[in-house]
Amino acid sequence: MKQKHLTKKTVALFLIAGTVCLTTGCDDTYDINKISGDMQLFENGLTAPVGNSTKFYLTEFIEENDILTVRDGKYAIHFEGNSPTTISIPEVKINPISPSFEDASINFLESISMLPGMQEALDATGYTSGPLPELGIEISSIMATIPEKSEPISINLPEVPAEIISISSMRPAPQTLINVILHSDGFPKQITKAKFDFTFKIPQQLIVEPTQSDVTLDEYGNLHISREVSCNNGSCTEEIPLLINSVYFEPAALRQPDGNIAIETDLVYSGAISINEQFDFSGWDPDLLLSIGAESGAIHITEASACIEKAIDPIEYTYELNDLPDFLQNENTCLDLTSIMINLSVANNSPADLETELKLQSDFLDGSTSGDWLSTLQPIAIAPLTTQDIIVTNDDTYAGTPGYIPGLEALMYRVPRTIKVNATPRIPANEISIEFNTDYALDFGYDINVPISFGNDFLLHYEDTFPDLNLDMSGISDAATSFELEGEAVSTLPIDLDMTLTPLDAEGNVMQDIVISQEATLRGNATTHFSITVEDRSNGALQQIDAIHFSVSGTAENGGALSPDQYLQFNNLRIVLSDGIKIQ
Repeated sequence: MKQKHLTKKTVALFLIAGTVCLTTGCDDTYDINKISGDMQLFENGLTAPVGNSTKFYLTEFIEENDILTVRDGKYAIHFEGNSPTTISIPEVKINPISPSFEDASINFLESISMLPGMQEALDATGYTSGPLPELGIEISSIMATIPEKSEPISINLPEVPAEIISISSMRPAPQTLINVILHSDGFPKQITKAKFDFTFKIPQQLIVEPTQSDVTLDEYGNLHISREVSCNNGSCTEEIPLLINSVYFEPAALRQPDGNIAIETDLVYSGAISINEQFDFSGWDPDLLLSIGAESGAIHITEASACIEKAIDPIEYTYELNDLPDFLQNENTCLDLTSIMINLSVANNSPADLETELKLQSDFLDGSTSGDWLSTLQPIAIAPLTTQDIIVTNDDTYAGTPGYIPGLEALMYRVPRTIKVNATPRIPANEISIEFNTDYALDFGYDINVPISFGNDFLLHYEDTFPDLNLDMSGISDAATSFELEGEAVSTLPIDLDMTLTPLDAEGNVMQDIVISQEATLRGNATTHFSITVEDRSNGALQQIDAIHFSVSGTAENGGALSPDQYLQFNNLRIVLSDGIKIQ
């Protein structure tokens, strides 16, 4: 009998091996020696190996995309963007400058009376004023001194832009001129030429440059004019152009409540007018009417040294994280972030110092928010005409730096749906040289890269089909109504996973007549042995199984960091026919 039993066992083993070879092809997996010889064929069942799986790396569970990236071997939420803006200060104009010394009366009588015998001759006629009597005397030359006079002038800048607090100097557009105008009436009508010798004390606020050779400017700011002018019927008019290089104010001119800046100053002049040709003064009224003035058009200021304080429109950028991988789209997922580092790059292409507060806020998938805006404790300063990188972080080692924000981890306590970045840049009160009507660019760029670990609410779910398993039940008779799928799950993930199995037919359809009622718990960072029973609810369904689909899901108990080199692998997968088989 013993010999007969051994013969049956040998036949059974060869039949099984022959069936496998015919259906899948022979390889080491189906070496007959790998069928467990320790088990009795009919009494205790039969074990057949079906292979090992490849490693399911976390990159298959969690795929990278534009938002979820791997940095330094760790998963990180990463996004970047920039928000350019421009600032400009409107044009400033100086109203026309037009001081005028109207009706400056010059009496030549005093000069005439100084001629020897002239006063006595006039006294003999009883002359007191008005046209001179006929004395039969010709005058060869005469000069009248103009006493020093001053006239207040106003340099007015109407509607100065609100950004300008005060102005210390301004530079007009090139070729901006102010014309000094000399006009006289009342020369003897036969006079064809007269000579003006004038000294103007130019206000210290006006930096001018003469444009004619007979006009000079000394080191004290005195403008000297010595010019012979033509007279016509007792009148003459002369214009003397001066180039305005700049307007300078010491102390700085302050903005007034009405928005204007007005500078009051004085124009001082003195000099003489001489007639150097012979004339008969009989009937001449020696009162010479003289007017001196200055005229300019509206002066366009191209640049200025001014104390400027400007608030720039807040820059708000909302980044929507709408490309999250599936496993992060569960609103219960909790991120446990201990350190957030945000690289903020600010390009300040203006000539002014810039400072800004930075505020951040996030909305979560469940509709809640991170609370009030999280703000830097002190303004972030950016030097003019530079690009500056600032680290915004909650790391205490950066305490005291401009980018330090304690409690920043609240920004990503849960998976964010949107992250809002708000900057409120301004030019602090400071004297700068700025060109008006010029756009200056500011560019706020940010690169947020947050290495992540997961809190206790983190959920992970993954589904796949065991690839390349040499599973073939077609050689087993319909007498077998169940089998157990056993194996070892090697997991380097820091999460316990519940695994369920689903049988599929050759077309990939779920087999409704097969019931798998058990689940297996795969421990994190461990090797777990599992055994799951597969039952046939209709005769012969086991023979139709072509593949096994698995799904794993789990919730972190103590949190943990995830990295792409973590994996789940199934080893030594085998089918155990605990009730034995019948050989047909």
